[in-house]
Amino acid sequence: MKVERYIELRLLEALEYTKYSNEESWSFLIKINDKNINFTGDVKEIENDENAKEQIIETFEKAIAKTQFSIGELQIKELIQDLKKVKLFGLINECITELERIKESNPKFLKLLDRSKFNMIEIGYFLAYYHKAVDGQQDLVSQILLCFKDDEEPETSEWIQLATLTFPSNYKPDIILRSLRSSETTASSSSSLDKLGRAIAKKIGSSYEPSCLSKIRPTRPFHLMKTKQERFDEIHGVYRYNGHRVKNILLLDDIVTTSSTITEIKRAITASIGEINLRVFVLGKTFDSWRDGEGDNSEIESYFSNATAY
Repeated sequence: MKVERYIELRLLEALEYTKYSNEESWSFLIKINDKNINFTGDVKEIENDENAKEQIIETFEKAIAKTQFSIGELQIKELIQDLKKVKLFGLINECITELERIKESNPKFLKLLDRSKFNMIEIGYFLAYYHKAVDGQQDLVSQILLCFKDDEEPETSEWIQLATLTFPSNYKPDIILRSLRSSETTASSSSSLDKLGRAIAKKIGSSYEPSCLSKIRPTRPFHLMKTKQERFDEIHGVYRYNGHRVKNILLLDDIVTTSSTITEIKRAITASIGEINLRVFVLGKTFDSWRDGEGDNSEIESYFSNATAY
């Protein structure tokens, strides 16, 4: 759905709502970069004036075009709920069709990080659940994730191929960065994450600049720590950012467990250049039995089984 049409539907819903509320002004909210932007106006000025409506839609569209706003599944679902409240069922059917189109076009492996846990970022994507070994047993996908961390082949190339296939092609950050491993103070430029960063940058036409991030010292591996507080204490204040003053940044990592590293990297960047819009893309999210249901990896396991004989 084009932004122009989305704004039009929001405006129609807002005008219809005033018929129930008897309010003299219409308003609706659009969430852009974690901020709710309120659009409002006088009902009488546009109620029977199509040219006035078109002018408002055009003005709002131009304002939104300057941001990284995109219309996805979440925006359409929220719009459907609001249209239901004012009984605009014909428009609801249009939105349902658009929702089905979005679902069909989105790669089935791409998942979203829980915003209640990762509230420091705009959006976070991941591909698979990482299950820690139990009694020496571990599922295939988790094993292959560890192979990527160790830069083993063909696993690294397979993950990069899958990641570039599924990464949203309509998102183009100003720069792409990667987190540093515990032993690193600067990016090596030859790790599996560097290969992934260059591949994604090439696909979306962005710039991969890992040297912008550094650490003042090596850090202890997180897997040796039992609590989130331990991880936070170890990593806090360690990162530095020495790069361009940009607004939209994509951060890459292999496996994310807590938000400690992401929080620290964002702290370092904002301390240097001010507020940013940060998105994150990781291959694996450590399975959380309280949040992740069964943490099913069956579809992605099937992908790897077909790609290479494991």
